[in-house]
Amino acid sequence: MKKIVSLMLSVMILLSSITVVTADTSANGVNINRWNGFAGDGVTVSNPADASDDVIKLTSGEEATLSLDSPVSGNALVKVDFYAETAQDSTIRLLASDGTTVMGSFAISNEKTETGKWQTAKILVYPNGKMYRTYIGDTYLGEGTISAASLQLGKIKFTAGGDLYINNITVSDFTVPLLPDSKLISSYSSVFSGTTSTTTKISGIDGWSCGATDSSNGYYLVPDPKNGTKNAVKIVRTATSGSTNRFVKGMTLTNSLYEMKMYIPSKLDDGVTDNPANFRMFFRTDNSVNPTTVWIRSNGVASIGVPEIGQFTVPLDDWFTLKFNISIDAQTIDVYLNDKKVSDVPISLLSSNGTPATKCTETDLDIVRETNCGVVYFKSLYEISIDMHN
Repeated sequence: MKKIVSLMLSVMILLSSITVVTADTSANGVNINRWNGFAGDGVTVSNPADASDDVIKLTSGEEATLSLDSPVSGNALVKVDFYAETAQDSTIRLLASDGTTVMGSFAISNEKTETGKWQTAKILVYPNGKMYRTYIGDTYLGEGTISAASLQLGKIKFTAGGDLYINNITVSDFTVPLLPDSKLISSYSSVFSGTTSTTTKISGIDGWSCGATDSSNGYYLVPDPKNGTKNAVKIVRTATSGSTNRFVKGMTLTNSLYEMKMYIPSKLDDGVTDNPANFRMFFRTDNSVNPTTVWIRSNGVASIGVPEIGQFTVPLDDWFTLKFNISIDAQTIDVYLNDKKVSDVPISLLSSNGTPATKCTETDLDIVRETNCGVVYFKSLYEISIDMHN
C-alpha cells in the first residue's frame, strides 16, 4: 500500500503498518484514531481512483488531527494529496505545538479546487517571518499571517465538509532557493559609467554616496583592472584612523536578490605588499539587526555574518560574483559565490526580541579601519526583486 504520511524530518508511516492492535475496524474500514499520530475521525478505504491503493476518508462534519513525532522548527513545506468527491468546504490547517495557534490554512472549495480528481495542496510556512503561502499544485493561491514568530509546527488538522479523501502527507525542511530569471524583476543596476581617475576621489555615483575628503580612505572611479574598456569603483584605505567613510545606498529590499562583482588583488598598488583587503558589507534593516553579510580578509578568506556562522574563500586577482538571496518571508539571507551557495546556515534577520524585519533599507560597503591599508574593486551592482506569486 502507498504511504499516507511521510514526515521527512522524522519518520515514514506506511498504511501497511496498520495492525489490529492499534486500530479499530468499522464497516467502512480501519479507524485511524490513535494510529500513527492520528486522533479523531476517519477510516482507511480504497482509493476512489485506484482500488489497489488505500487512503484516508473523512465525511462531512468529521475531523482528524495528525500530531508530528517531533515539532518542526524553521521553514517547512507541507504537501497533502486530496480528493473531494463532491462540492464542499473543507480545510487543512497547520497548528503550532500548542494545538491551537494556526500556522497555515488551506481551503478546499469550489472556487479554488476541483471535484472528482486527486490534487495536491501545498502550504509553505515561514515561522520567523510570521506568514505562510498556499498553492494548488504549483499554482499560487494566497497567503496568510501567523500570530507570533518562531513557532514550531506540531499538528495537521483536517476538517471535512463532504466526502474527503487524504493521501501522501509530507512535511519537509524548506530552504529558500535561488530563483530563475523568470521570477526576477530588476529594480536597480549600475555599471558605474563616467570619467575615470586614479587620483580624484568621488563623493557619490548612481545613487551611492561617500566622503571625498577623508584622508584615511577613498573611492575612485577607475578602469576595470582586467578590462580597461569597463569601469569599476576602487576602495583604498591608507590609515586606521579617520572615519569609517562607507559607500552607502538607501534602498527598499524585501524578497530580493542583491548581486555585485568584486575583484581583490593579491598585492597592494606597489606590487609587493600583500593586500589585507578587510572588505565588509552589511545591510541595514528596519528592525535594527543590520546584519554583516560578508567580511573578506587576507588571502581571500571570507566570514559569513558577525558573529561568524560560516566561511568561504574568494579568488584573488580575478573577478567573482557575490549574490545575497534576501527573504523577508523567511527572515534570512543566503550567500552565494558565483552560483554556489556558501552559507550552510543562513544569516538571520529576526531581532533578539522576536521582531521580524520588513525590509532592508540600506547597503553599506567599506574597508574596515582595523588595518592601515587595503584595496578592493567592485562593479556591476544589481538589486532584483522577486515575484513570489508567479
